[in-house]
Amino acid sequence: MPIRYIDSPMGRLALESEGDALTGARWASPGERSRDEGSSPILREAARQFDRYFKGKLKRFDLELEEQTGTPLQHEIWRAIRGIPFGEAATYGGLARQIGTGPRAVGTACARNPVVIITPCHRVLASGGAIGGY
Repeated sequence: MPIRYIDSPMGRLALESEGDALTGARWASPGERSRDEGSSPILREAARQFDRYFKGKLKRFDLELEEQTGTPLQHEIWRAIRGIPFGEAATYGGLARQIGTGPRAVGTACARNPVVIITPCHRVLASGGAIGGY
């Protein structure tokens, strides 16, 4: 699986792909070896979009995603989370009602999010606006 590392204002990210799709965007582990193999077009485009996002020039990512983990319900939750507009937030309960599941399922999906920032789990809050504990 090709991988590309990028530095961001929030820490080092590891971008992973397969074919023409981004399969992962995760926080790189401390001490993770930098075996940057990221010369694929999708990884270059993902790095470019992340750069624009962190510079405040991009509000919505436009990348082909292929999450290779998760249940069908988690995939549905991740799609719903990607629908939260930039600058807005949703609640675990609100997303759960929208999808027809429980808030814990939404929290579990957030905790297992394979493409951080692109699937903006940081925009999902507990009721009353508190930061959740996923």
